[in-house]
Amino acid sequence: MKKLISTAGVIALVAAGYLTLSTVNSYSPVVATAEASGKKTYNATLYVAGMGGHFSVADVTIDPNNTAA
Repeated sequence: MKKLISTAGVIALVAAGYLTLSTVNSYSPVVATAEASGKKTYNATLYVAGMGGHFSVADVTIDPNNTAA
């Protein structure tokens, strides 16, 4: 039983690491693509509050030229 729990824990950590790295890394430069086509990009900063006084800050760029999304 202990081996099963530890194996499941390792698999969960590997999956979480993969999802984190694949979400954070962007292989296409968004700003350079938008500037090349001449359309304006929109930038914003989001502040998200959580419980217990925790908050997160995210810089967001909206690219109207991005046809992949």
